[in-house]
Amino acid sequence: MSSENLNINVDPLKEKSDKIEFTVDKMGLSNPAKTIPTDVDYFIRKQKGELDSKFTWKEALTKSFEIDNLFVSGINNFGKEDGYAIDFDFVPTKEMVDRIDQYPNYMRDAFYDAKSEEHFFDIEKQVQERLETEAEISKLGWKGFGACMFAAVVVPVEIAVYVATIPFGG
Repeated sequence: MSSENLNINVDPLKEKSDKIEFTVDKMGLSNPAKTIPTDVDYFIRKQKGELDSKFTWKEALTKSFEIDNLFVSGINNFGKEDGYAIDFDFVPTKEMVDRIDQYPNYMRDAFYDAKSEEHFFDIEKQVQERLETEAEISKLGWKGFGACMFAAVVVPVEIAVYVATIPFGG
């Protein structure tokens, strides 16, 4: 049996050894960050209520049908007149093109149908309303995603034809 003296009263912070290294502020803890990390920003915004949707699930489903369902949006636009006279001299200005660039790619094509300056700004207003609606629906998380998917997939005409043909073997 071997015996070894143990020095229990040694303070490791005061002990001088080649094997022990102390690094000070390796993670930058003494220098505060200039930006808030995204996860912290998310929880701060969540606490402030900025991420709470103003829609309930039922309202989100209704709005999703209005913007994502081809049948419902077609019915909503069926009776509307275009109302804008074609201005053959209308050419979008540099400022208008710059305004288009601030919107997502999938919304930019809508601006190419503008028939006049007034029509252009009306399209811009509609695009802003749609983006606000999409943002509110997305704040619902999975519920909002489900509402959009349900609205995009469900086609009332197909359901009506299916129900009508059930007596004949479906």
